[in-house]
Amino acid sequence: MAHYFLFQASTALIKLSAIYKLINLAFIIIYSLMVEIFSTLPSLIINTFIDKHEVSSQIAVTCYRHSTLELATFLKLSSLFAYNNVIDAFVVDSLENEFRYTVVYLLQSTIFNTGVRVYIKTKDGLALFSWQGIYPGFNWVEREMWDLSGIFFIKHPDLRRILTDYGFSGHPLRKDFPISGFKEAHYADSIKQIRYANVELAQSFRLAHISPIWFDAQTF
Repeated sequence: MAHYFLFQASTALIKLSAIYKLINLAFIIIYSLMVEIFSTLPSLIINTFIDKHEVSSQIAVTCYRHSTLELATFLKLSSLFAYNNVIDAFVVDSLENEFRYTVVYLLQSTIFNTGVRVYIKTKDGLALFSWQGIYPGFNWVEREMWDLSGIFFIKHPDLRRILTDYGFSGHPLRKDFPISGFKEAHYADSIKQIRYANVELAQSFRLAHISPIWFDAQTF
């Protein structure tokens, strides 16, 4: 009896492994077709590739800065993709590059169970078009990217700081932002108010200039 159950269990495992391989093959075919479809949009995107990870793989698209709204509309309304769900968005700061900021949008299709990453490169003084009108879920996320990284979004309905305090100077997630900041707050008991003042570091060793780790690749 025990041998019979062991035989049935091993047979079931073999079937499950075969099904898993078929599912992986189907996803590979789907991703390959998506790459081919994206390659037919040369006016909107720069290149397309499959971003592979240990857990899963996603289609990754590098988009022109001036065509972000057209691509976002296509990704959401096209019946081939139907990316209708907002996952996240963030900024990568590569201080050594001319276009130092890479804005990454993560979208998911709840219909096809697929994901896409959209990469948009920009630099200081170059604003991006807001995706909030197409994906309302990016409202607060774009406010966070403006607050922490200084990425300005055109046509955003409420582009205010969201995490830092009132009157905060600078954008703290930029790699050239000092760790101590520019302003410090303290409670003045004499006037019963919170006051802001410039940061003053009296210790001489804090004035030392140490090269950040991302400037020296040999440290890795």
